[in-house]
Amino acid sequence: MIESPVLLKIKPAALGLLVRLEDGSGMLDALGQAVPATSYYQRRLMDGDVVELTKDEVKALDDRAAAFEKPAVTADASVGLDSPDKKSK
Repeated sequence: MIESPVLLKIKPAALGLLVRLEDGSGMLDALGQAVPATSYYQRRLMDGDVVELTKDEVKALDDRAAAFEKPAVTADASVGLDSPDKKSK
């Protein structure tokens, strides 16, 4: 059985503070982000560079993530288009 990794939900400790992601791919989201509970992020917590999200912030983060998981609404290609047999004047 494969266990899912333990995640920390954290954000930078101060407005405007940039905290690099462990893999160097970018910066921690200012509104919060779920990251693996590695020693890198544990040190960021102990150093005061990041703080754990409150329950309300976690709910907002989860809601944002859920919005991205919903399938996109696609428009019907035939709506508003003239049929091919009509010629434009």
